[in-house]
Amino acid sequence: MKCFIVDFKSVSFSKFKAHGGGDFALRIIDYFLMNNVSFFILNNTTEYYQEYSIKNLKEQVKISETYSDFQYFNPLYHGGDNNDFIYSCKFLYVHGVRMLEMPYDKYSYKYYTFPNNFVNFIKNAFLNKYYKSKATDLLNSTEKLVGNVKLLTPSEHSKYIFLSQKNFNREISVLPPFLNKPIHPEELRLDFNEPFILFLNADRWVKNSYRFLRAYDELIKQGKIKNIKLVMVGKPIFHEDFSDEVVYFDYLNRGNLEWLMKNALFLAYPSLNEGFGYPPVDCLKYNTPVLCTAISATNIVYNGSVVFVNPFNIDEIKSRILYMIDNLDHLKSQSLESKYFQIEQEINNKWMKLIS
Repeated sequence: MKCFIVDFKSVSFSKFKAHGGGDFALRIIDYFLMNNVSFFILNNTTEYYQEYSIKNLKEQVKISETYSDFQYFNPLYHGGDNNDFIYSCKFLYVHGVRMLEMPYDKYSYKYYTFPNNFVNFIKNAFLNKYYKSKATDLLNSTEKLVGNVKLLTPSEHSKYIFLSQKNFNREISVLPPFLNKPIHPEELRLDFNEPFILFLNADRWVKNSYRFLRAYDELIKQGKIKNIKLVMVGKPIFHEDFSDEVVYFDYLNRGNLEWLMKNALFLAYPSLNEGFGYPPVDCLKYNTPVLCTAISATNIVYNGSVVFVNPFNIDEIKSRILYMIDNLDHLKSQSLESKYFQIEQEINNKWMKLIS
């Protein structure tokens, strides 16, 4: 009988939320539960799924005696190896495209308070090559692993970024992140009645909220936008005074997030780097249009499903905001839900091959 051993060694969450590799780890567990896949979790220091955690050697021995085929799955591979069980296969999921492509941005220091903003500025100025070398070292370290090792990554974009690196010759396959199982949107009571644009994870510099805020703020001051709010989830720490039309939420549960995605005019997603990018596909299922970054993985994953924008050009962001507002009916008429189901089916097929 097959049993997956999922290693949470590199998985950690902030106080309120999971994103990136942490979110992906939770999606794996959700998928295994939905499909009755046998699994246990190693090195689980999070509050999630503790009932499936292997806590001591006695439990490990008991599991070893129960199953005959163990497969190792590391959802956030940061190096190293594991031999707690005799594995027929080891799946190592590599996310680290950002360290190769976009280790920093000239505005990233604005997302921190002193002294962290100063430290971030110095690191970005002098350690660009260091960050890239660390990512390359991680890839090259996989060459030393023995046994039936399979490298996985979330998108065609990240796959070919890795393959383009010097001296990296190991085969790597694409396994997109499993989509969240549908839940009922939970109404969020807002203190306004105006329509709104939605921006998620605004406190992370890689999501590029600073440039989008500047674009939106300029349009408000120019009188180009009226009676349309900007809802930002994840409050950034900027010292500039932006429009009072911006509404911030520090933390929302998933039901509230689903409600926002369903009811927004459109999702703003001008990210500076993505290995896959969950939020656009989560919005497509509600027929909610998406203004999406034109660079990195989203350019391939969502081609033909979203409106693209140059995330570095504030003037272009301004023009695309106006385009989205003026063309909402046309964008919604393109059956965005069907594109969601197409993406979902492609992902499901790949995951079924993994567990079969």
